Amino acid sequence: MSRSILAEQLTRSAANRGGLSAWWQAMGDHLTRIAQRLYPVWVVCGPGLADPAHIEPHSQTIYLDGEVLLGKEGEVPQARSVLVCLGVTFHEVLHAVHTKAWTADENSRLVEDKQEQLAEDRMLLEEGRMEANGLTALGTLSVRAQFMRRALGAAVVDVIVPLILQVVMQELLSGKPLSRNTAGYVASYLWPRVQSGVISQSAMAGLDQQIEIVLGQADWQALQALYLKTAAVADGDNKGLTRMAEEYRKLIGPPPLAPSNPGGRGQGQEGAAGECDGEGEGESQGQGQGQGQGQGKGASKGQNESDGSGSSNNPGSFADALEDALKKEREAQQKELDSIPGKPLKEMLEGGEDLDEVAGADRGGKGAGFPAGRIPDRGVDRPPFPDERSMATRLADRLRRAKTPATKTIDKRMPGGKFNSRTWVRGRFEQLAGRPSTSRPWEVERNVHGPIESPQIAIVIDTSGSMSPYEGVLGSVAWIISEAVRLIGGQVALSLFGDDAVLLHDGRTPLRRVPAVRTGGGTAYASDAIVLACDHLDMTNPRRPRLVYVISDGYWSDSQEGVAKIQALREEGVATVHICIGGEPLGVEADEVIVINEPSQALEVIAQGTIAAIDAYAGPSRRRTRAVL
Repeated sequence: MSRSILAEQLTRSAANRGGLSAWWQAMGDHLTRIAQRLYPVWVVCGPGLADPAHIEPHSQTIYLDGEVLLGKEGEVPQARSVLVCLGVTFHEVLHAVHTKAWTADENSRLVEDKQEQLAEDRMLLEEGRMEANGLTALGTLSVRAQFMRRALGAAVVDVIVPLILQVVMQELLSGKPLSRNTAGYVASYLWPRVQSGVISQSAMAGLDQQIEIVLGQADWQALQALYLKTAAVADGDNKGLTRMAEEYRKLIGPPPLAPSNPGGRGQGQEGAAGECDGEGEGESQGQGQGQGQGQGKGASKGQNESDGSGSSNNPGSFADALEDALKKEREAQQKELDSIPGKPLKEMLEGGEDLDEVAGADRGGKGAGFPAGRIPDRGVDRPPFPDERSMATRLADRLRRAKTPATKTIDKRMPGGKFNSRTWVRGRFEQLAGRPSTSRPWEVERNVHGPIESPQIAIVIDTSGSMSPYEGVLGSVAWIISEAVRLIGGQVALSLFGDDAVLLHDGRTPLRRVPAVRTGGGTAYASDAIVLACDHLDMTNPRRPRLVYVISDGYWSDSQEGVAKIQALREEGVATVHICIGGEPLGVEADEVIVINEPSQALEVIAQGTIAAIDAYAGPSRRRTRAVL
């Protein structure tokens, strides 16, 4: 692993632990709210986190180099910088939506089978395929899709094309003719985006001619047709993407014998999965396919005979055409940006208005909300956000319904309760017919609670170093569960274990702020943490649903004291559930082990487990009775 990759990983780890300043944390929160209108991802923005963007598929976290994309901390970002930053963010979001893990898993398998070049070609074509699929899914004429095209186009011009130009300049300095491999590399980044409307075809006219000189007219037309077929490959169709990559390699020719590293990072063993690999950087960071210094496949039949020695295949001419296309596209984009009606973005930013107002985000919790119930990492030790309050209220309603074994409906003659128009009409007909009225237009529903007392829940959270990617989300999950159970009269005690056992909250009072669940250290004292939480709860009352939930990533083993405590709780009728993030635990004592993929899923696991426990006390039947008043 190179030192630069190691440095970025250490920087990201520090950012996940709250190492960023409040200004950068607020910027990341703002970008998260924008990105989550498309997909449940989290954005962490700060200096030196990526080069300049990276997505970790296992945690759905996007890292942005804020200083490169937006400027120094505290400075008002320029309008174009904001657009470029949004474009880079949208690019990573589309990777999360359409690339996901299916491409990375297949690429990893290909690397293991010594087919690194095929894996690289797949990821090269995946760049255009996933953007085309993402824009198509949003609707060709929708406002959101049109804005995303403009933002992606700005990111291509300001971030990707300069890095492509570096690849071309490498071959220019080598003094050799431009290889077919490099020409295909440049074309694969630009022409799929021309076809999807992200960048304009008119600006690429000169570059089009240069690529045709290198590849030949027939091969260049076949390659453009291949890009259209690749855009039609559906998400998850690994075989289809592999066929496109194999066809691409046949058109371009065999790879160079001694590939160089134009993007600064190889796509070999560490980065073969490309943007969807936890170690490799994305294409927007300049991580490209290995390009050679020599010539690849020989000239096709339609290629100029002077190719390889004459000026018709001159890397300098190719670089000039690329720079000219870059200049034309940027000027067109800037002209379009300046022509937008209404208050210019630059004026709004310089006027000190809230970034939420600029992007249309709403701090009040309105709008599309957070999809799939996932919770973003927005920091800890803070007041809860509106969506967290809403989730706690909905969870409390579910628990309250579970506590209701029967419902009694009382019919009334006089107002008070709910008016039933149908029974009122029936009563009027009975009066007109001269019969005694038996229909009563008002009714009241009352829930009949059986001998069920509110639940008592102990939540024990692992705070070892391996839990660092989840610390912000764990605090949010803990607050939502604590507030929901409190709303129905129950109690939740929270404790942590790592280098020591700590009681986070005893549950006797409302949890005013989202707690700070800081990670780091060892994995001892799990049994002490269970005892700490249970000591503040009524764990011996058989009329209460009582549960213990232990949340960890599975990288710890229980002690003899922990086993004894869990067995003692079992004798009292208290179930212990281990919720493991990412995989099975090494060896723990529990009544049930549930494996989840991300920590926010613990919220639904605890909700369903608590409802099942309440149902066990209330009985499976739900009776409805009717009385007359």
